[in-house]
Amino acid sequence: MSIRESLNALRRWSQSSLANTFALRAALIAIVSSLVVALISLTVIYWVERTTNHQHLQERAGRFAERFESSIDIVESTALALARNPMFITALLDSRGRDSYVAPFLDNYKFPISVASGLALCDINGERLAGMRSPLSQCRANSTLFRQVATGGKTARELVTLQDGRIAWTIYQGIVFEYTGTTEGVVVTQVDLHDLLRSVPDDLDLASVALAQAGSAETLVSANAAGAATESLHEAKMLLFKGAADKAPFPLEVVVRDDLTAFENKLIPLVSGYGLGIFLLVLSVLYWTRRVSRILIAPLTELTRISHQVAETGDLTIAVPQSNDGEVQQLAKTFEVMINALRTSRSSLEEKVTLRTAELTLSEATTRDRTEQLNAIFDLSPDGFVSFDADLRVAFVNKAFLRITGFEAIEIDGVHEKVFSELLAKKCLSNAVFPGVAALRAARKEVTNGSTDAGNGKVRHDRIELAGPGHRVLEVGIRLSRTENVSQILYLRDVTHEAVVDRMKSEFLSTAAHELRTPMASIYGYTELLLQHDFDEGDRKDMLSRVFAQSELMVSIINELLDLARIEAQQGKDFVVERLSLQEIVAEAVAGFKLPPGRNSPLIDATDSPLFVRADRKKMQQAILNLLSNAYKYSSDVDAVCIAYRSAANRQDRMVGIEVSDHGIGMSVEEMERVYERFYRADTSGKIPGTGLGMSIVKEIVELHGGEVKLDSKVGAGTTVTLWLPAV
Repeated sequence: MSIRESLNALRRWSQSSLANTFALRAALIAIVSSLVVALISLTVIYWVERTTNHQHLQERAGRFAERFESSIDIVESTALALARNPMFITALLDSRGRDSYVAPFLDNYKFPISVASGLALCDINGERLAGMRSPLSQCRANSTLFRQVATGGKTARELVTLQDGRIAWTIYQGIVFEYTGTTEGVVVTQVDLHDLLRSVPDDLDLASVALAQAGSAETLVSANAAGAATESLHEAKMLLFKGAADKAPFPLEVVVRDDLTAFENKLIPLVSGYGLGIFLLVLSVLYWTRRVSRILIAPLTELTRISHQVAETGDLTIAVPQSNDGEVQQLAKTFEVMINALRTSRSSLEEKVTLRTAELTLSEATTRDRTEQLNAIFDLSPDGFVSFDADLRVAFVNKAFLRITGFEAIEIDGVHEKVFSELLAKKCLSNAVFPGVAALRAARKEVTNGSTDAGNGKVRHDRIELAGPGHRVLEVGIRLSRTENVSQILYLRDVTHEAVVDRMKSEFLSTAAHELRTPMASIYGYTELLLQHDFDEGDRKDMLSRVFAQSELMVSIINELLDLARIEAQQGKDFVVERLSLQEIVAEAVAGFKLPPGRNSPLIDATDSPLFVRADRKKMQQAILNLLSNAYKYSSDVDAVCIAYRSAANRQDRMVGIEVSDHGIGMSVEEMERVYERFYRADTSGKIPGTGLGMSIVKEIVELHGGEVKLDSKVGAGTTVTLWLPAV
């Protein structure tokens, strides 16, 4: 039988009765409890043993460090004593004495420790004068440290790689004359570190030892015990010369490694013992729970059977068996009471369900109708709306918002209000940026809580301006909601046209005030002079003539402003339109034109047949008079002003035109682009009178007649203006 089949059989046995379920669960509790206790015990034992082994390994690392430091200290102190010996100092100067007693002494000298080493007596030029009988007895004159010691006399140390690849601890000690303080020679001592570490693993019962640079994974020297494994080893480190860092060439540490898995082999018998104990415990629990469950759970099993029968058949007439046991008897009576209550409530429950179903159906229909109405309103509204859910994320945007802002629905659907604010702010100009949904909400709460605006019944609306074509100006507001699904609604209204109109009004009023201020200042100045001083008759008449001229200019500006305002306000509604010939309109306009002194009447081209248009006689004559006034003002006394008639036969709609040309100062391209601006004048000297409104009035009159104005000019060659009107 497979494991899966065994588990299925155990599950079926457990589900067959409440007694079996109770027995199985009790056994599971016993198993889990025993496993937890065993696991905790084994974990504690393992942790304690492992910690102890690590501490022992760290102690052996300390012993190795002490042994290494002691060996180096012995060699260094012995070499230092020899370097300070007067015999060595004298031998540097006395070659005969050196050969007689120093050389034989060093040739047979050995350090107090049993390790491969060497010592050499060298002069400051690096020549070996005497030394131990050892390959390590070298001067190493090419070393930088040798030259430093030969010059300064201070002891220096380094690690040197020998020709056979082994590493030697090298010490340079200067021989200094006590009376002169000069360095006359160097004692060079070398210790083979490989030989020094060779016996340590066996002596300290370790798998391997090594010497490494502190803080680095690089091993300088290592030694392994005979037959020791090199895998799955634990290691401990100890820094060398902690209290005297200058005794080492650079920070060094010893590394010891050993196998700490010996205790893990002891876990198998422990685990086996715990497993046997758990098995016997489970068998005991199963036997005991099985006996107890048969006595206590049998009545409950019968009640369970009856409850299943009631649930499956819905028969509430089944008799409930009674029991003599206290708690089970109370449970049986309670179960019987419950069945009786179910019998009573079944009939009323069906009526309530029917009533609630009808109410829910009506509510759903009402909600659906209202939702459809709101969707239609949002879709048809020209204003943009954005609703946010309870988590302040975008839940809905209408089509108007997408059209106004240029967003795609996928860009902002579901984004948080902070991200939404950043996206909308990026589409705005820097001087009219979107303040953010949070700022609008805070301002709205201030108004709601009783600020000044709230007291006046006003709600704050911010204006933003979008970058891109058109520079749309939007009025932004927010409405807070208290529903569960909607936290706030942001609405945007396109007020671009209103903003443009307001700006144009402001610019117009500012320019008009400026133009009226100039003649008014002249009138005020001359009248003030006339009132405060006595002038002769000639000066007095001259000042009065200037006052009169400025008054005429003011009246002209005011009349033209009124004409322009009337034309814009009426939009042609007050025009008396009739069928007229262009020749007739021109003739009457020329007859009513007041020629400047000394100037000839305009030259009018003759035509074979009349050109008819539908136009307001007075308005068209006013436009022609403005053109004639400009032609005479901006040309010299000898230049002729000409009027000609034109017809555009190549147009889809036949047009006829009146062309007024002069040979005056003309205009540049830049001046032509601004000629229709109100109060703009090409002459900046102030010598030529005028208001700067004439061409604006001409353009308004002609365009309200369905025509257009064409302008052609060249500096120094004159200007030609053509008024094109639809022919009839």
